[in-house]
Amino acid sequence: MPVALPTHPSAPRTPAPRWLTLLCLFAGLLLPIGGHAAEPAPEKTPLETLTDGLRDIDKQLTKGDFTEDQLKGWSDRIAAERGAAMDCVGGAEQSLQRLKTDLASLGEAVKNEATDVARKRRE
Repeated sequence: MPVALPTHPSAPRTPAPRWLTLLCLFAGLLLPIGGHAAEPAPEKTPLETLTDGLRDIDKQLTKGDFTEDQLKGWSDRIAAERGAAMDCVGGAEQSLQRLKTDLASLGEAVKNEATDVARKRRE
C-alpha cells in the first residue's frame, strides 16, 4: 500500500504504516509460542505407564545382562501390574455395560425425534 509522503520539507513525517504492520505481524507470531510453552505435559495413563515398564523390562531381558534378584523383582512387578490391569479392564467392562443399558433404555431411533434424544443417543 503506497503511502503519500508530505511534499513540503518542513512538514512532520509520520511513520510508515508498513512498519506498524510488520511489527504487529511479528508480535502476533510470537504470542502463540509463549502461550504454547506454558502448557504442562499431559499425564500418562495407567496403561501407558504399564507399557513403559514392560518395555524397559523387555529391553533388559533382550540385553541378557541381569541377575536372579532382578528376575524375581520383575516377576513381582509384573504380577502387581497384572492385578492393576485386571482392575482397569473390570472397570471398563462395567462402564461398557452401563452404557449399553443406557442406550437400550433410549429405545429404537424414531423418525423426527426430538433433538435432545437424538443427541443423547449419539453420546
